[in-house]
Amino acid sequence: MGYKVITPRASPVIVLADLKAHLRVTVSTEDTYIASLLETACAYVQSVTNNSIGAQTVELYSDAFPDGTGSLELQRGPVTGVTSVQYYDVNGTLQTLSASLYVLDNHCVPSRLTLAVSAAWPATRVMDNAVRVLFSGGSAALDDGVRGALLLLVGHLYENREAVNVGNIVTKMPLSAEALLDGVRDWSM
Repeated sequence: MGYKVITPRASPVIVLADLKAHLRVTVSTEDTYIASLLETACAYVQSVTNNSIGAQTVELYSDAFPDGTGSLELQRGPVTGVTSVQYYDVNGTLQTLSASLYVLDNHCVPSRLTLAVSAAWPATRVMDNAVRVLFSGGSAALDDGVRGALLLLVGHLYENREAVNVGNIVTKMPLSAEALLDGVRDWSM
C-alpha cells in the first residue's frame, strides 16, 4: 500500500504571526525561513503520526481489495470523506466502484472502508496499484496537541539550525512534542 497527496493543504496550519509570536521574532527578514520550518515540522508530524496535517486530498494505492469481507484501512486520516474507489478489473479496464457498495467507518483509527450489507469486493487484475481510493484526509482545524507539537518543533528547529549543536547534542524530536502527538498517533503501524 502506498499514499500520494493529490491536493496539498491550501494554507499554512498555523499563521505566520502566531509562529513569530511563539519564537519571539519581530523582524520580517526571517518570515520565509520560519514558514519553511513549519512545513518541515508538518512533514515530520505526518510521518510520526501517520495522519494528515491540514485538510488535503490523498490517494491510497493497493494491489488488491481485501480478501472476503475484510476492510480496507485508510491511514493519513482523519478521513472526512471518500471521493472515489477505482480499480482495474480482471480485463485491465479501469472501473469505478459504486458508492452504494462500501461504507466509510471513520470512528476508528485508522479509518476504513467496509462493505455494505450483501456486497462483495470485485476481482481485480493482478498488478501493482490495482485499487485506488481518493479521499479527504486531515482537518482545517488542528488538534490542540498537534498545534502545540508543531510550535515546539518549529521553535526547536529555529534555535538549532545545525545537525549538531556543541554542548547540546539533539538527536531526536523534543520529548514534549512527542508526548503531545501520542493522542493522535496512528498506533496501528
